[in-house]
Amino acid sequence: MRERLQTEIGAILAWSQQHEIESLLDLPSMTDPDRVALMSLLMHCLPSAYQINPELFALICCKMVTLSIEHGNCAMSAKGYGSFAAILSGIVGNFRDGDRFGKLGVDLCEKLNDVTVRSACHFTWATFASAWVRPIDESIEVFNEGRRVGLASGDHPHAAYCASLAVPHLMARGVPLLAIRSHADDALNLLNRIGDTTNIALLRSRRRLTDWLMQDSAERSLDSPDFNEAATLQELQVVSVSKSMLAHFQSLRVMHRYYDGQFAEAWRISQQLDELLVFVPGMMTVVEHVFFQGLTACALWRDVPETERKVLAARIDTHCGALETWTRHCAQNYEPMYLTLAAERSRIRDEDCAAGMYERAIEAARSNGHLHVAAIASELALRHAMAHDAARAGTCRERAIAAYQAWGAKRKAESLRIVTSAVGS
Repeated sequence: MRERLQTEIGAILAWSQQHEIESLLDLPSMTDPDRVALMSLLMHCLPSAYQINPELFALICCKMVTLSIEHGNCAMSAKGYGSFAAILSGIVGNFRDGDRFGKLGVDLCEKLNDVTVRSACHFTWATFASAWVRPIDESIEVFNEGRRVGLASGDHPHAAYCASLAVPHLMARGVPLLAIRSHADDALNLLNRIGDTTNIALLRSRRRLTDWLMQDSAERSLDSPDFNEAATLQELQVVSVSKSMLAHFQSLRVMHRYYDGQFAEAWRISQQLDELLVFVPGMMTVVEHVFFQGLTACALWRDVPETERKVLAARIDTHCGALETWTRHCAQNYEPMYLTLAAERSRIRDEDCAAGMYERAIEAARSNGHLHVAAIASELALRHAMAHDAARAGTCRERAIAAYQAWGAKRKAESLRIVTSAVGS
């Protein structure tokens, strides 16, 4: 299957080198009823294939695009184009064309005045493609529109997906935690109203992490009267058709462990997540994984034997390379994360430029409104100053505490205030 998939993708890319992708919008209508029926059948196979066999999902996407090129457009063509965007962005790494195919799906729905897949096309564009080349704020707007048209047209599943998957984008955008909490509450209310259960674990866990960060308490675990981490994990592991939801949850667990300073545990969970990334191609979960696994590897550096550092170094280099590539496509989204991880890499290499790299990361995060990255980079700069430049440590401490407060992470601000209380005294 893999060889056939590579051939199919290659044929479509070869076609796109000879034609403008946007010209697909002007194809004639698909009139053969048998082929229209085939397109409908393929489209309805996509969700199951995505969860069970990613290569089959990709092959179905390619077949839908090829049928449309050869025989004209129908409403299902829009879903095929939008889904192919996930292949280009998540597998091929062709982010520009992935975004073009994602937008093409939405534009074709508008041209055909078809509402049956309009919400789905907004979902695929925002989830898999747009944030690689456009500001995340635009992806969030596409999600909001997908939710609106999904509710209006009766496509409740994709309305729910749009409402739910917007939350990881809001977290990656670094908006205030209170705003993330509010959106998660609103999305959960929507899911309860329309009877959607697929995205419940994603939203509850994201809301719980947000609450955990906002609260100043001694409780280190994610468990609360309304949330049980172990039970949620077991539920997602048992349900074999929820591999993507399991990936989202494991990513959240890595972030929690990193924020709590449980770096060995964060690394262990992140290695489990490595095997699940195939189920979330092109999604924001990939970005979370790269950033936080890279930071975790750097945090562990001094505490592991020399023999284990080669593995950590290779992973750090790979993730720095990925973030650098993404930064070239959309610096507004990825430069703060890239500079932060690059600064950490300089630190473990004992390079003199590390302090300056932290400052660049903080400035990039502030300029682009990434409150969470500004806070993380500020804390890392503080810890570096405590080890190498005691004269600056007091100023760095106040900046780091203020950065966490600006994000709304009271737990981190107060924890940092306590553990660094001797700084500057």
